[in-house]
Amino acid sequence: CMAFKYLRDAAECRSAQEAAEKLNLALQAAETDDAVARLTDWQQSELEAAEAATSFASKAVLNVLRLQQDELGFRPLPQVSVLQDLSISELLDAPATHQEGAFGAFNMPATDRDQKWVALPQWKALALARHPVAIPLVDCAAEPSVLAASGAKVGPGLSVVYCICASIIGS
Repeated sequence: CMAFKYLRDAAECRSAQEAAEKLNLALQAAETDDAVARLTDWQQSELEAAEAATSFASKAVLNVLRLQQDELGFRPLPQVSVLQDLSISELLDAPATHQEGAFGAFNMPATDRDQKWVALPQWKALALARHPVAIPLVDCAAEPSVLAASGAKVGPGLSVVYCICASIIGS
């Protein structure tokens, strides 16, 4: 078990020296002759692959990053009119997206108007929201409720509301 763990670690190393160290740990942890033979075969095939890769005139480099779910995600939000011009009906009619899969694939719902969208990081509150909508604020300091709730200074901002709340308020 430990030998296999070290083998996996060696396969994910970026430098050849680190991989060789992990492979040596794997060979030390191997308890059966079969395990030692498999590790030796893997080491030989890796050496042959490294030699073949360096024999080409140009060498391609492939960088692989393993990101956590919260590091790669974003949340597309429909953007409605600025707060001063916003109506409850526009807020309730804002389209919603549904994301799925490891990379957050989504479809834009068809609308009869030209819909603006904003992409925000996949923060936990946004990830859990069923139907968030973005409301642009021209100047945060001009909105007393925003200023009181957030302490925001001057400048543009974006307020995110959940349409479930808007439908209760609008009723």
